[in-house]
Amino acid sequence: MSVTQIVITGGPCAGKTTCLSTLEQRLNEKGYKVITVSEASTEMTLSGIHVPEIGILPYEKLLIELQLTKEKIANEAAKLYSKSVILLDRGIPDCLAYMDSKDYENILKLHNIKPNEACNRYDAVFHMVTAANGAEEFYTCANNPARRENNLDIARLTDEKTQQAYVGHPHLRIIDNSTNFHDKINRLCNSVFDVLGIPVPLEIERKFLIQKPNEKDLTAHGAVAQKIIQAYLPNHGSTQRRIRARGNENGFTYFYTEKQSFSPLKRIEKERKISQNEYMSLLTEAETIINKTRWCFVDKGQYFELDTFDSEPNNALLEIELNHENQQISLPNWIKSIKEVTFLDEFKNYNIAQKGFPKTNFMSIPPAKNK
Repeated sequence: MSVTQIVITGGPCAGKTTCLSTLEQRLNEKGYKVITVSEASTEMTLSGIHVPEIGILPYEKLLIELQLTKEKIANEAAKLYSKSVILLDRGIPDCLAYMDSKDYENILKLHNIKPNEACNRYDAVFHMVTAANGAEEFYTCANNPARRENNLDIARLTDEKTQQAYVGHPHLRIIDNSTNFHDKINRLCNSVFDVLGIPVPLEIERKFLIQKPNEKDLTAHGAVAQKIIQAYLPNHGSTQRRIRARGNENGFTYFYTEKQSFSPLKRIEKERKISQNEYMSLLTEAETIINKTRWCFVDKGQYFELDTFDSEPNNALLEIELNHENQQISLPNWIKSIKEVTFLDEFKNYNIAQKGFPKTNFMSIPPAKNK
């Protein structure tokens, strides 16, 4: 039995402890058995294992070993209950905020884990933005003796590095400080409820047609590439079905998704991970297939997904998922020739798979305004 694993991560003094406590209580009220995995770094530091004494590399090696052990125990325990969820106070990729990526990969190799697998082992990741970015008056180290970041600039940098560690995950959401802390907690809880299907997961997205950036610009802005092979299966009534392989040279993860339109802006989406064998079996039913590369990046605290298509040399699509329909967004200033295509059927992946990417004359497209 598969158990949903949800990571709550973020920068220092982001409110994770309070949010996790509130979230656990609310999930209990909805009938879930919540298995929590406490922050391994805090546990190690409070037990007397300190970075200055043993060095960052031995520390992170022990940290990853402890994290894997805690996760294994949590999964075994969660499977003993009929309705359970695992909440993790940080995940393995959090280590990337404190160490070199090559050292990180070498430690994972000791456990036969690839970086892509370390990230995608979790079903969803929620990044709580540090109070040092947007709520500076509330930033403090007093409530966590294990906290290493003792000033705002270091806290902001750590926050950015932690965000970047999970860029590329298909269900990364950033919970910023645009509201008061009470509403920040509510936004997190509601987002987790959506992942669990409480009551119905509604996906709210906006989509923009853009001039295809070159890879150099994308990598310069911290974008992470994931290859996606998306196959559409015969519909069940009004429900659209698809399977997807997503990954890179470090390994692929496989998903089965069902979608049903709710409005031009909203749709009901249910998704689950599947094995490679199940993916290959369902692939025999495929009616159409689309190949693309998804570039994921964070800009101004917003998580974007930019799709380039193997069959389209000039154009691309930029998407952002919203918390609500009226959410204000700020489009990246390095993206060119943007036109919103949220409501245009020809730019839906299903139609692109069937008919190819729409032919577009950029000279006739006025830039979209940020809303």
